[in-house]
Amino acid sequence: MWLDRTARMLALDRETGGRTKAVVVDLERGGEVSPLLQIAADSDDRLLLADPDSGLLLIGSDAPEPGRAPRLGWGVLGSTLPVRFPECLRLPDCEVTPFAIQPGQVLTPERCAVALRLDGPFGTWVGVWRPAERQVHHLAAPQGWLAGGGTWTADGVLHLPYATPDLPCGLARLPAPAWGEGRDAGTGDAAPDGPAQGRVAERATGLTAVGRTGRAPGRRADPRTGPRTGPGRTGRNRRRRVPPHRARFRSNRRLWHDL
Repeated sequence: MWLDRTARMLALDRETGGRTKAVVVDLERGGEVSPLLQIAADSDDRLLLADPDSGLLLIGSDAPEPGRAPRLGWGVLGSTLPVRFPECLRLPDCEVTPFAIQPGQVLTPERCAVALRLDGPFGTWVGVWRPAERQVHHLAAPQGWLAGGGTWTADGVLHLPYATPDLPCGLARLPAPAWGEGRDAGTGDAAPDGPAQGRVAERATGLTAVGRTGRAPGRRADPRTGPRTGPGRTGRNRRRRVPPHRARFRSNRRLWHDL
């Protein structure tokens, strides 16, 4: 698949020594080949989707759990940040396949809507997910949907082709859920142990989060007395606490991070 809109950089999966790695072929340099994904030395790292505008990459890799089924992850082309493997993309008894990325989000890859084909015990339906959100939105597919087919418009409308006896060539239009809808509900990546772990996971994924204040939930300033800074201290002089997830990212040199 193409990594740019000038038909120069072509991404391919190459098998070498029993392992599959995604590589880039530069067609303007005589087919020069360079690595694209090197998550772990003994992992299979495949490129599933790429958006030339934002650089958003959807990746399938078994690096988080060697020897098991590949996990679905995401990264940004040219970024030094690790590939992320969100827990919300692991749906029980379902196969998750990305098939379209919203174009036109040049500076905000984490806001790109990604369309997912979901195959499970109850059939096939559509999922919508954004990297900055911690949940998958589930949408009913139109009757006769050509499963796995579809494209996004830049303003976030998903076009799905379908065919029925009454309409052999149809196109359904599904608007993406509004940005931030359910973003703070604590249900996306929440672990079975309770909502506290869900909040920790939410903060850990927000390397480029938008609209964060850094204020702990439930701690509002009293309009009569001001912020709760304690005796002899002010909000300005109070020492800021480094969030645990940022401290971990500073010292963690792994190329992937399991959420």
